[in-house]
Amino acid sequence: MIRDLLQHMTQMPHEPSRPERKARLSPQLSHQPSSALAFLCAIVLLLSLSQSVEAMEPVSGHYRSTFGTTIELELQVGYPAPASLIVEQYFPAGLQILSAQPALQKYSSTQGMAKWFLKEIKPGSYNIFLQFDQPVQSSSVRGVIRYRYPLRGYFVEYRIIP
Repeated sequence: MIRDLLQHMTQMPHEPSRPERKARLSPQLSHQPSSALAFLCAIVLLLSLSQSVEAMEPVSGHYRSTFGTTIELELQVGYPAPASLIVEQYFPAGLQILSAQPALQKYSSTQGMAKWFLKEIKPGSYNIFLQFDQPVQSSSVRGVIRYRYPLRGYFVEYRIIP
């Protein structure tokens, strides 16, 4: 009796035979590659947009002048601005700084380095001026800006060369 019942269940009309099952699955499989392709395109688009947004640094800088005894560095701060910036200016060891704007927080003539800690930064443009006792060659100076990336918190180091 159990054998008859099992045989009857295997022949029930609601369960399709193997060829019918393939026919029913074929249309679903043909839609999956196009759905997967659309999903993959959407992921690639989102990744490329996020990289282009991240490629825009909230802080950048360039030298406006490295001629004679004066160095002028311009910083551009976008929105959202980092809470603070560390700006380092490197120059040939042995040069004396006659004046600086803003005032220096750290200076070493023997190491050829000047440093500023800029706090409460707002979006906009900032200028840094240094005047030396002797002329400076453009090829002998470089700058570094360090800050925490706004809203993300990771540390960024931005190098500036003339």
